[in-house]
Amino acid sequence: MPRIFQFPETMEEWEDQIRRYRVTNTIQTLRPMQSASRTTIAQFLSLRILYQTKRASRFNAADWGLGAHRTTARQHLQGCPEFQAYLQNVALDAGVAQQGQPQVLQLGIFELPREQQRHVQDLRIYLGQRAITPGSTALNVLPTADEETVNFALVDFLQAICLKFPGVYSRWVPTRFCMRANFSQDNYTAITDGGLSIWGEPENIHALIECKAPNRRDALPSVQLQEASQIVAWLKQEHRPASGDTGRVFLVSQNGIEIYLTLGTLDRRYWRYLAHDRRTSKFLELHRYGPWVITNAHDMEALAEIILAFTLNVGDGN
Repeated sequence: MPRIFQFPETMEEWEDQIRRYRVTNTIQTLRPMQSASRTTIAQFLSLRILYQTKRASRFNAADWGLGAHRTTARQHLQGCPEFQAYLQNVALDAGVAQQGQPQVLQLGIFELPREQQRHVQDLRIYLGQRAITPGSTALNVLPTADEETVNFALVDFLQAICLKFPGVYSRWVPTRFCMRANFSQDNYTAITDGGLSIWGEPENIHALIECKAPNRRDALPSVQLQEASQIVAWLKQEHRPASGDTGRVFLVSQNGIEIYLTLGTLDRRYWRYLAHDRRTSKFLELHRYGPWVITNAHDMEALAEIILAFTLNVGDGN
């Protein structure tokens, strides 16, 4: 898969890519389809997705209906001694505990995610020491166990942020949700690394999680093609983001030590396109923000506020 692929940001760029890659099928006529992890460029382009890529600092909670919730989240986290100790630990680049020495900072519920993050940092060093030979990519250099370590680190962090906050009715889980996207001529499957589900309703997903061991720049374009297919598969499920609800398309991804957020809003005209309405030409517009880096205390503070704000916004799912 060529690394030169540029994800379209506008309809004009999408049309250029359609011509360049000679894509003549719609999502309804394309066959054969590949699973999300093997999404081809032709399959991605047939999904009619536009990507806006933005730095983490450009994330504006108000743009996604999270302004008030972020204020609440900030107040809670600033008053949480365990989270503040966690941020100090990140700033000091310290381990959870020194062997043979007592733990200095009481991290409480953030102790396990911090330990997992330290392990991910070690994996980053390990990855840097391993050669990527011609014909291989960073995605297949590290064994699956290393990807699972990244997954543990992310889910543990998300859980620590939200688990004990009053008013949170959902939980971040490492469940590998398997979703099938059916179209007229074919279908494909997408398996996530976790998600956000309502307590007592594990099938009702409100956000997706995807993790890779290498940093994102080493995993492009494959990782973003996969995420796009996962999102569309989610939109094809019975339990999907409601049309018109700002920012309810929400994916958290961790690539090595970097964390990214992908947000969007499901337009009913785009959903009709997925449902085989040839009269609509609507695109799904996704906005990818990041990275927030797990070795940067300021980044992790800002990210925690956003995650808690989104979780509060989901409420009980109604």
